[in-house]
Amino acid sequence: MIAMPLLKVKGIIDSLIEYVKEDIEACVDEGREEESFLYLIFSESETDGYNFYNQAKNVFLRTNEDRNRITTGLAYPKNMANAPYVWIREPQRSVGKTNTIGKLSGGFYEMTDGSFKDEYRDSKSASYEVVVMSTNYLESIMISDVLYSLLVSSYELFTTLFNFFEVNMKELMMNNDQIPPYMLLSRALALDIDFDNYIPAISNEKLLNKVVFNGIIKAK
Repeated sequence: MIAMPLLKVKGIIDSLIEYVKEDIEACVDEGREEESFLYLIFSESETDGYNFYNQAKNVFLRTNEDRNRITTGLAYPKNMANAPYVWIREPQRSVGKTNTIGKLSGGFYEMTDGSFKDEYRDSKSASYEVVVMSTNYLESIMISDVLYSLLVSSYELFTTLFNFFEVNMKELMMNNDQIPPYMLLSRALALDIDFDNYIPAISNEKLLNKVVFNGIIKAK
């Protein structure tokens, strides 16, 4: 199955968020809360009365029925009513380090009828941003730090999915008319990834017969 790289990244983020929820639930139920992932990264983190562990535990244990649960998406939110929100975007894709001259065929893709179709291997270097948006900046810091730690701790997973993986972080400041009129501070995880994208070839006689060469190229 061919999947969009952006959807792969979103799927990984969704799975990591679900992992944290399942991990803290299991650790609390089994009486070993101090072994949970959240406790290990936030046990001694507090500022101005904001206890990062307690807040993280509260946020990540929210159920699907809670309107303020963490949600993820590929679109910029029209409002922040259901914050926190994790916006996953791909601002750049360029030539990868392992691209071949002429995009030589990477193999064959098996169709449902058992036949095979040529594939092209398209090596790309892409930059992704995982933007954590919240009306509470400390909550944005907390969630982004959890995701950062999860991504680093999942390094072995990324090495099986991609050729190269690096994660960094930056702060974003936004003032959008669609959001209440104040400066919204958010944090973004910057993911630099190299991957091989396998795309089925469509250079066949049936397609070429649909194209008419008559001074210019135009479709029938």
